[in-house]
Amino acid sequence: MRRQACLSRTLLVHAGDRVLLFDTGAFANIRFTQGDASSLPFPDASFDAALLVLVLGGVPDQDRCIAEVARMLVHGGCVTSAGSEVTPHIR
Repeated sequence: MRRQACLSRTLLVHAGDRVLLFDTGAFANIRFTQGDASSLPFPDASFDAALLVLVLGGVPDQDRCIAEVARMLVHGGCVTSAGSEVTPHIR
């Protein structure tokens, strides 16, 4: 089963709606869950990979969030993180 954790209820609902819109049966094993980045509701070593998009800039304790991701990943798991930074000179 694939699991997706999200910090934002709005984004969680949007993702679920998108899966339903394009569902051809390929997404039947995906479950969406809202969680706290410092204490996610998944067992240790339960993910092969983690994708953090615009997450680290929005959590108060980045170190705790990273530790939580590491806890949930299997040994040798993969993490990809993408962020955004607003700079005044870029428009």
